[in-house]
Amino acid sequence: MPAAEAIYAPHGFRFIYHQKRCKIAGKKREFPEGILCRQAEEKDCCKIATFVEQYLQERCLVRTRRTVEYYQMMLKEQMSENGGILLLEREGQLLGCVYYAEEEEYMEIREPLLLPEVEKLLGTIVYALTGGEERMILCQAVEEQMLSEDRTVWEMMPQKPVIMARIVDLKAFLECFRAREAFSEEIAVKDEILSENCGKWKIEAEEGEVLRVTKEGELGNTDKKVITVEKLVEASCFWNRVFLNEIV
Repeated sequence: MPAAEAIYAPHGFRFIYHQKRCKIAGKKREFPEGILCRQAEEKDCCKIATFVEQYLQERCLVRTRRTVEYYQMMLKEQMSENGGILLLEREGQLLGCVYYAEEEEYMEIREPLLLPEVEKLLGTIVYALTGGEERMILCQAVEEQMLSEDRTVWEMMPQKPVIMARIVDLKAFLECFRAREAFSEEIAVKDEILSENCGKWKIEAEEGEVLRVTKEGELGNTDKKVITVEKLVEASCFWNRVFLNEIV
């Protein structure tokens, strides 16, 4: 859910998605031969949804579904803010999409999703969006591989915490993951709100298998190595492939 930290943190919610942001200047350069850059229309939303679903599925473990209806809504919202969705194509095949908004002198890219063959064209895209001006604009949800090797044309900004989450069913949560290698581990977990999550848990799996999670018993007064459910939420090993860049 959205990040109202003061409201949700006392209930065990923690940030799981931090949006990468930068300021990037337009780069005066033509798009490579064969690459078409154009504005999306409503009839393109099915094509965009298919492209993004495959793009995110290959890169992310945790994400939201991107449907035709989602992009119909996104297109209308961006257009209401003097923006839109920019498409990069080659012979009709979609290679990337970028949605953006503009208000007077302020412009921002809200999400660039670019395949490797066009990911270095972000500066060219900015140049096209600004009408041929080499000025810096904000780019959200950017990935570092999209940025030019020339560090004078972009500047990373502090990551923005965006989405919070809470574990409501510890067993079901852990069983969403696969093991990179065979292991067996026992943990003691404390949850101040949901008692079902409290206890001693055994986690095991062979390489590539879904984790097997068994509750071995309840917490005792003498248990020393106890991890809170909040710390489990914050564990970076769970969230390094999260993409929840939703506009809410």
